[in-house]
Amino acid sequence: MSQTVKMYIQYMDGTEQQFEWDSQREGTETANLVSHLQKMLHDENVLLEMGDKLLILQRQNIKSIEITPVPAKLPATTIHGVRAVE
Repeated sequence: MSQTVKMYIQYMDGTEQQFEWDSQREGTETANLVSHLQKMLHDENVLLEMGDKLLILQRQNIKSIEITPVPAKLPATTIHGVRAVE
């Protein structure tokens, strides 16, 4: 069954963008999402294939990335059950 994954990117200048793609819930793409994100954080660019184009975002311009829903597999260093306090 297909699941829509959403990614919100907040840039250093305060602007935001939202992206989404369909992923198989039990597929290897979902299982490897965290691995891809960790590798992406060490690269200079974030590469997004968007059908007939490739979007290249410079990581130095990105303030934060949010992925929803939470991937089933997370790195061992993840702190679980966190709540934002304002």
